[in-house]
Amino acid sequence: MPRLPAPLGEIYTDALAEPQDPLVRRLAAGLPWDEVLSGAAGGLALSALQGEPINGYRVRWKAVLAGWMSPVLGIATQKVGFDEIPETLIAQAREQGKIRAGSGDRRIGLARARSMSGDQWVLLVSDAADIGPVLREPPQGGSVEFLGARFWLSAPDGGVYENVSGAHRFPQAGEWLVEARDAAGGTVARFPLFVGEDTPMLPPIAGEREGPPEEAALGLLQEIRAWYGLGLLRRDPTMDSVARARLRVWNDGGAPPEPAQSLRAAGFFETETTGLQCEAESVAACLDGRWWSLDDHAAFSGPWRSVGLAAEPGPTLRLMVVLAG
Repeated sequence: MPRLPAPLGEIYTDALAEPQDPLVRRLAAGLPWDEVLSGAAGGLALSALQGEPINGYRVRWKAVLAGWMSPVLGIATQKVGFDEIPETLIAQAREQGKIRAGSGDRRIGLARARSMSGDQWVLLVSDAADIGPVLREPPQGGSVEFLGARFWLSAPDGGVYENVSGAHRFPQAGEWLVEARDAAGGTVARFPLFVGEDTPMLPPIAGEREGPPEEAALGLLQEIRAWYGLGLLRRDPTMDSVARARLRVWNDGGAPPEPAQSLRAAGFFETETTGLQCEAESVAACLDGRWWSLDDHAAFSGPWRSVGLAAEPGPTLRLMVVLAG
């Protein structure tokens, strides 16, 4: 029977090890098999057997839950019969296992889960960053030791701490976004910390949303608000006009003014305001990219009540969002 590595972990780290699953152990011989990354692969395999889609949003969150903090560079899945060897997937694993990239070592996550009809295999590929271990759910007021790199932190209130190294205290409860950079300034890891609270089991964005871009964006923003346990947003026609004006400036090659300046010109004087803009192949990819950015991360959990939206469809979609309290 398959033996899965733990899909849930309390600490961000990496761990070269020997698989407990005898078939995985035989097939992964000579590969840099990582127990933490393989825990994420096992979690994805279990989800796939339950009919859940495997996409980039879910892959990234399974890595968070398992305790893996570096970007996942590749994924492959294969469903085979009981104890059958997934030849295509193993060939990919062996090819990827030869590569050493970036400032970390190439690692392979490989696991299988069993259903009534066969074995579901998942392969994940990543580079380990030697910066762990880091507790994912530190207590409020507690400290975390950041080693091996320079760290940038986005606090729940929107403040950004730069060039953090060594012990850092977390006075604010809530979700922090952490980014680790190497000596050349390249990002080697990006991960959330949940200070004084539990890690959600599902990602803030789990997949694409159907419909026109602005409606899809509103739906995804409402989902993110619900994920944070916050009230839903009300779409405001005046704020839509502000968003459209800002989008026109952007499309004409200019740089839109600060969102607060645009909203003040429209009469929003006595309220907190913010905004974000993004460009990607889809609405979900657009918003997900900003959620994982230090600059815009805190905007998703702010005290907002109203939203304005404007979108420009095309080969790459452009989205403009303004928010007010």
